Amino acid sequence: DTWSFPINAGAKARALLADLEALRRADRSVHAVVFTHHTHCYDLLRERIAAAGFLVCGFKGGDAVKKRHDTIRNFQASIDAAQSGRVVTSAGRAKVLIATIRLATWG
Repeated sequence: DTWSFPINAGAKARALLADLEALRRADRSVHAVVFTHHTHCYDLLRERIAAAGFLVCGFKGGDAVKKRHDTIRNFQASIDAAQSGRVVTSAGRAKVLIATIRLATWG
């Protein structure tokens, strides 16, 4: 494993990925939201989750308010499509949303 996380964070990230994969096996239409404290972990998690075959979107500190709102709106559209049984073919329809905790609590 080539991750460069703080102590114990690598184990938590591996557990998160295992949980996401289990959810996907149980229901291909499932969506998940992941919060992290640090932007470094955000970047590494986003990369690793995408490498596992999940479509990922997200936002972190420094991202414009419009980008945050657009990301949330697109993620919600993906959930709505999955719940209604519509097939979503756009690569922009993410299954996992990642956000830093402090930023995700702001409008």
